[in-house]
This record gives sequence, C-alpha cells and structure tokens, in this order.
Amino acid sequence: MYDGEARIEVILLGIPAVLLILINGIVYLAAVASFPTPLQVSGPVVFLGVVDIGLAILLGFVLLFYLLSDDSLRRGSLSALIVILGAFSLWLGGGFVVGFVLAIIAGVIGIVFAQSPLPPKTPEGLYSQPTTPVVSQTTPHSEALLPRSAGSMIVRYCPKCDARNSGDARICQNCGATLYGGT
Repeated sequence: MYDGEARIEVILLGIPAVLLILINGIVYLAAVASFPTPLQVSGPVVFLGVVDIGLAILLGFVLLFYLLSDDSLRRGSLSALIVILGAFSLWLGGGFVVGFVLAIIAGVIGIVFAQSPLPPKTPEGLYSQPTTPVVSQTTPHSEALLPRSAGSMIVRYCPKCDARNSGDARICQNCGATLYGGT
C-alpha cells in the first residue's frame, strides 16, 4: 500500500467517526431539550454536548488538513492528533463508541503510512496509480519468465542469464536464449 491509498482510508474512516461523534453531541443536546431535568443534571449534559460537537468539528478540520497535506511530517503529526481527538471523544461518549474506534484506526493508519512516498503527480496535478505489468496469459512458464514493469517500460528478463531485454524481444540480446511468452 502506498500513501495515496492510506490517505483515502484515513479519510474514509475519519468521516464516519466525525459524523458519529457529532451525532453523539446532538443527542446530548436533544436529550436535555426533550426531557425536563433539574439544572444540576442539564448543565453538565449541555456542556458535554457542546464539547462533543466542537470536538467533531475540530476532528473534521484535522482530517481536511490531513487530506491537503503533502508533507510526511505534517501527515504524521495530524494522524497523531486524530488518535488523540479520537481517544478524547471516548470520554464524551465516543460517537457511540464506534466513532472512537474509527478515529483511532484512521489515526493509526495515518501514522503508519505517513512516511510512505506519494505516487508521482500527473500533469493535471492528480496522483497517478502505479503501473502494472502487462502479462501474457498464454505462457505456461513461471511468473519470473514473464515481462515485468520497470517504471513505464515493459522489459523481459532472460530465464538463462537474467539479462534485461525489451518487452517485444523474442531472443536474449545477451546470450541468445529464447524468451518465453513473446508475442
């Protein structure tokens, strides 16, 4: 997995965590508004609801900054902040505990993959997907004998001397052995 995939996973886990923590805070406030309670009970519950909503908003901004960050040190720091905010949310109800778990998992994934390199950007500014080798399905030989990708160029390795050859070569340029899976 490269960092581009990890970034998506952090966001896909973080957004439901934010929503669940936000809903948890709204439930606190709705409970106070719906049921007549003495001031000794309603004050702390309102405080918890407001803090929970504020925490969800803060976590949402941290996720946004994480998504927009290209610096691995900043992504690692923001991931640690996601873990801390997720842990703090447990004191407030944790977004029905599921929000807490999602935030912790998102933060840990972000920390683990913060140092992974980003894929190269395309001219449009988007991240490109890693290239996959084009492999002939008709060859009966092992995968080591099939063409492998080296960057954006397809190469074929000789089964005898392991020399690199062009993807369309049928014989090895080094030793003259037959290259399997030629088209």
